[in-house]
Amino acid sequence: FTSANGDIISHDRDLNNDSEELHRFLVTYAAFPPSYTVQLRGTHKETHIHTALLSVDDDYEVYDEPHTVTIKDFQFSIDLTPHLSLGPTHWSLPDSEPAFRGLMVRQMQRRTSRPKPNEEKMALSKAQEHERALEGTPPWISYHGAGNTSSLQSSKTLRQWVDEYCASPKILKEFMYEKDIYGWDVQSVEKALRDKIKQTHYRGEIQVVFVKTGAKIYIRPHSRLSRLLSNRFCKILLWLILVYPLIWLWKRYSVTGGGRWEVCGAAYGMKHVEPLEADTPESEASPAAAAGSRVVDTPGGRVRLIGLSEGEWFRRWEGVVQHAVRVGLQRPLDEPMKDPEDGPADVAQGLWGYNLPTIVGGDA
Repeated sequence: FTSANGDIISHDRDLNNDSEELHRFLVTYAAFPPSYTVQLRGTHKETHIHTALLSVDDDYEVYDEPHTVTIKDFQFSIDLTPHLSLGPTHWSLPDSEPAFRGLMVRQMQRRTSRPKPNEEKMALSKAQEHERALEGTPPWISYHGAGNTSSLQSSKTLRQWVDEYCASPKILKEFMYEKDIYGWDVQSVEKALRDKIKQTHYRGEIQVVFVKTGAKIYIRPHSRLSRLLSNRFCKILLWLILVYPLIWLWKRYSVTGGGRWEVCGAAYGMKHVEPLEADTPESEASPAAAAGSRVVDTPGGRVRLIGLSEGEWFRRWEGVVQHAVRVGLQRPLDEPMKDPEDGPADVAQGLWGYNLPTIVGGDA
């Protein structure tokens, strides 16, 4: 079934017992990229005074009760999914990267063992993972690094990880296959959007969030307990009656309890920049070049650009974003704008002569 945020959760018996079937399932669904949107919202707080009567000793007293409310000034989203121009690229994490490899804790991969990282290594890995997401770095790139740019960094293949999962006797095991997005410096795009909104003299609180939906595939056992824990309502109920903490402890410490595999995934690129020699003609395409690629000259030299850069996208949308903020556009976040023309209409565009071309040499 599909969760509220579009993730696929499967308890299929065959996928848990047949590694070939599971491998084929993951490769098939990797062909469908996640949905990717940027959500923009502006709010401000107002304090309202509520006047009420209070009965005291057979008499009434008037008092003012202040309460604060949040006012939504604008809300809309923009669909970025059509700009996913690369992928899927199947990837796996380097052996030196702390990740879930069959236990309920992160491990590193060695030739004959899987040691647990120390606290310093764990904190560094999480910080670098967050930095990769903001900078748009591919998920397989390691900062520990050996300089290997291959997307398959693990010493094991996807099929070998799948074989290990299916052979595991753990009762509450889970295999997660993640669909990642890379290529754009989303931190810089977020800052640019905030600056453009502030140029409209908007002074409220600005929220700019990049959202992926349908970005994960979960494979879980075909058992009544596993299905029960996949149900959010049942899970909350188990928490309330203090049963779930006991289940968690059993998953965490029992040999046959739980295990997680989160080592592999598929990646989809917004853009790819390939440096070229200064005298490289545009007609000479490299094997990595795809249809629609362009050779452009940048301050850093000549490059081949595949896909749409964040700067090009921003130039198309900056006017639409500012106008939507000015008019206070209110649009459901699950109905993103797909094209600049989907934005609010500009009344000035309807004025006669606004876009009237000037004929050079005509009478004044």
